Amino acid sequence: MALSSPASSRLSSRASSPLSPASLPSAHSVPATPGANWSPRPGVSPINIPRGSLPGSTEVSPSWSPAQGSLLLLGGLESPPPSPHSSAELVDEPIPEFPDTNAVACAVNSRYYFDDRISYFKVENQIFRVHRHFLARDSVYFQELFAGPFGEFGCQETEAIPLDDVGIREFECLLDFFYTGMYGQSNFSLGQWITLLSISSRLTFDLLRAHAIQAIEENSTPLDPVDKLVLAMKYKIPQWLAPAYTELCQRPNCLEEWEAEKIGLKNTVRIARAREAFKEASLRSRAVSPVFGWRPMSPTLQSRVDYQAMRAARIVDEVFFP
Repeated sequence: MALSSPASSRLSSRASSPLSPASLPSAHSVPATPGANWSPRPGVSPINIPRGSLPGSTEVSPSWSPAQGSLLLLGGLESPPPSPHSSAELVDEPIPEFPDTNAVACAVNSRYYFDDRISYFKVENQIFRVHRHFLARDSVYFQELFAGPFGEFGCQETEAIPLDDVGIREFECLLDFFYTGMYGQSNFSLGQWITLLSISSRLTFDLLRAHAIQAIEENSTPLDPVDKLVLAMKYKIPQWLAPAYTELCQRPNCLEEWEAEKIGLKNTVRIARAREAFKEASLRSRAVSPVFGWRPMSPTLQSRVDYQAMRAARIVDEVFFP
């Protein structure tokens, strides 16, 4: 009996496909429209294809069984193993008693047990509401402030603690350092570090002050020697004085009037004296020898720069630190 239905043509193409098993019988033995009166042709056995052998089939072969512990056993194919205890035993089983944590005496952690309060501060014409923790931890000024009469104030906006010697920009910069600076200190500009140096020096944040000094020294934008000298005198940084004097001593141009006003008359006179001594020493080093009539050998550029810096430092020590 010839097949002419679409199903028979699909089975015929699948039988000739290289993906079909070689042991599959011919597709001509598959009826197009099986019915009650249908029977296989004489001498031809009906197709007996194991379930799950056709490509794309989702049926399970009767000879297959899931492995022990397979998730399929818990998905409804088979019932889970019975519980060793009956429901009555589970109901009658006593509930385990856990210790009452409230009744156990706990020791106070000496490092992280803060009695931190939110305080209001009045800076110029603005109100700040911040934690006391960072202020009392790092500043002697705020430690004494909170221990004194103002210790009980600042809990309400109407009782804001006034900070008369602090500017809004300075206080904002200080809070930026404590609240976000641990993640973005590298983004602080030279001006911000100078602001932190100023407020940390006045409010005795000793650790912050030392950190600001180091950050200014290591900043990619070097300080002008006049500004460095002014900061060193204003905030008492003695290690900055000699380098600033040495740079001004070696500088080609003399001090301007506005620079002289910033560093004061005494420093201006001393720097002029040091510059004159440095100039005379440099001229003598390049002069012709009166005895032998020859000039000194020309050193390399780097050695000349190093020698000039050493000479200027020696002159500064003699003029400013006798």
